[in-house]
Amino acid sequence: MRVAWPIASDCYNEKGKPENEINQEISLTYFHISPTRNKFIAVGCDIFGALDAFDSWGNHYATGCVAYCNKPNDTEANQSCSGIGCCEISIPQGHHQLLTKVVYIANTILDNNHSSVHDFNPCGYAFLVEKGYYSFKPTDLSLKKKEFPVVLNWALGNQTCQQSKKNHSSYACNANSTCHNVGKSDGGYICRCFDGYRGNPYLHRDGCQDINECMEPNDCVKKATCVNLLGSYQCLCPAGSEGDGKKKGTRCTKKLSTKQRKDIILIIALSVSLSLVALLVGSFYAYFALKKRKLIKLKEQFFQQNGGLLLQQQIGRHGGSTETAKVFTLGELNEATNNFDEGKILGQGGQGTVYKGV
Repeated sequence: MRVAWPIASDCYNEKGKPENEINQEISLTYFHISPTRNKFIAVGCDIFGALDAFDSWGNHYATGCVAYCNKPNDTEANQSCSGIGCCEISIPQGHHQLLTKVVYIANTILDNNHSSVHDFNPCGYAFLVEKGYYSFKPTDLSLKKKEFPVVLNWALGNQTCQQSKKNHSSYACNANSTCHNVGKSDGGYICRCFDGYRGNPYLHRDGCQDINECMEPNDCVKKATCVNLLGSYQCLCPAGSEGDGKKKGTRCTKKLSTKQRKDIILIIALSVSLSLVALLVGSFYAYFALKKRKLIKLKEQFFQQNGGLLLQQQIGRHGGSTETAKVFTLGELNEATNNFDEGKILGQGGQGTVYKGV
């Protein structure tokens, strides 16, 4: 529930005498101040906003914030409640979360009766306000608004849902409704209708009634037929169509024939098969390319190990060209020496056996 609640103020005249000093107190019996949906704000250039909160068990929580500035221009570059001309804090939730009483006041910081800022800020203000409702402006240093909306919660008793359900005679949630805890452990409870139902969950008869979604804006596409169900509804696609019939769902699409379904399955199967074949061909190609590359590197390695580089250097040293030198393969050597026939041996030395090749 939302109610309007007046502001607290601390004003002084030009002679430094107090006038229009107003403190505020909210005391509730059946309702509780929401600590999560409201906040506490102080506005002024020489102001301390103090807040005292009391829960349903008499626990006391005190807090406050300070707003200060030297001149009106200070607030123009900082139009937020960060401490320059305006400050804000959250409301203490307390142990039981049921705030039944709040006292808030506005006082000067420097105890100089606003004399240093009186020309542009003769008053300081403090107030509770619903979150998201108020945005600070430099002109608020002379606040014209005298009250702001405050959100109140309502709850039954001081027991949880689990505790209250044990007493069937006093448990208040009726058919088609659910129970929700308000406090952490002993803050009472409230009843809410199930999704798809509307009404008063505290009434024994005709409390939460089914909502006929088909009579209200719903998610069915135009060509779908809305069918109301208890707590829900369905969107039926016309004959020859399939889908859930909802705008945010699969909608209604033309139903495929058996032949069309088989064709789609065949196309998918062929696509998968071709992809696998392409993958296999690519894999084989990569394998043979890698193997060929390894053979080339192996030949280069053997060439270096068997004095190939030394041979090239010797040829170059005697004025020859390394490009005219030929490195024979093992097959060519076998053919030229008749498989290394001993009759082809020209001589032997420390570097090995020399054969005659033809």
